[in-house]
Amino acid sequence: MNFYDFIFENSSKGDIAIVFGNEKINYVSLKKRIKLQSEKFNVYKKNYIVITENSPIEAIVDFFAAILCKKKPVLVNSNVQINNWEVISKELQKNNEDLFGLFTSGTTGEPKLVMYSNEAVVENCLYLAKISNVRIGINELVLFPFSSIAAMFFQILPTLMHSGTIFYTNGLDYLSDYDKLSFDFSLMTPSLFSIIHKKSPGFFKNTRAILLGGEPIDFEVIKKFSQHYSDSEIIIGYSLTEAGRILAMGNILELPMGSTGKITSEKDVRIVTTNNQSYGEIQFYSYNKKVWVGTGDIGYIKDNYLFVIDRMDNMIKSSGKKIYLNAIKEKILNIKGIEDVNVYRFKSLQGHSVGVEIISNLTEEETIEQIKVVLNESELPKKIKFVKEFSLSYQGKKVFLK
Repeated sequence: MNFYDFIFENSSKGDIAIVFGNEKINYVSLKKRIKLQSEKFNVYKKNYIVITENSPIEAIVDFFAAILCKKKPVLVNSNVQINNWEVISKELQKNNEDLFGLFTSGTTGEPKLVMYSNEAVVENCLYLAKISNVRIGINELVLFPFSSIAAMFFQILPTLMHSGTIFYTNGLDYLSDYDKLSFDFSLMTPSLFSIIHKKSPGFFKNTRAILLGGEPIDFEVIKKFSQHYSDSEIIIGYSLTEAGRILAMGNILELPMGSTGKITSEKDVRIVTTNNQSYGEIQFYSYNKKVWVGTGDIGYIKDNYLFVIDRMDNMIKSSGKKIYLNAIKEKILNIKGIEDVNVYRFKSLQGHSVGVEIISNLTEEETIEQIKVVLNESELPKKIKFVKEFSLSYQGKKVFLK
């Protein structure tokens, strides 16, 4: 089954698909417009179609029209300046399994091109539909312009799959539209959620599911607010952009981001730990493959929230035990008198070992004794260097700590 049929296979003829201002379009009209636009796109020589977000309805029509004629839709976020277009065009014209792409800056502020495979998109649609309890005829409110183009598309696809209605609104009308109509599902940034809740506690109590994403998330604040919404599912958008192959905007170099990103839910995520540690590798259950899939991230679950603390790249094995560099850094920084520490790995006869550079107000002897107290024997660094500022050498550079 192609992706177009996957989304619209069960759509109902008379149901309203999209509402944007005074414009309404049902599923029959939506699919007609998609097919007409697909015929226009079909004559284009290039195998990709660039889509801007001037109108959400037009963006959706163009998106599926490109897919229908077997071209790659490329969504462009409004805040992204596209450079090196010739290099990017060569990447897009490659004959591979990419379903669509998007230009975005995400929470990092760094422009990038992200390509999504058919499998990754289907996986996220199924996952989001399950954990947000999307059902036939769901009503969804989406703020336009989009705060996160990645989250926006992964949000609306499950709604279209279930013959739901997507209501687009602008910032000025957001609260009044929420008051006038009953919505089952909505996407917003954590900051918008916090502002509205502080102004009107319990405002979202009738909303079945809320997806938060598009910017860094203060987990403690969200956890506190979520206590007011016991009947609502508060969903944290985790790694939606990273669900695809991330390509640098400069030389189109693929970045090793680990496996397909997912949206977190304690029921479908697990932490694989060793050595009786509270943290370990993050794994999600793949509804498509029916297996657990690793993300390449290290983290832990606390109070139904997933915290990412490190990458598998920053892990080494010592005497058969897994050692995480950021965990060592955190323990050493908790020692009173330690100003900063740089933890790195270096090659040794045993494979890889841990080294540290330390800025300390304690004596060297006091520092070493305290390190022996807070670290397990397998975590103890083989090299300790006391410095006034960190080295710029390859092994000591702070990139390992990001």
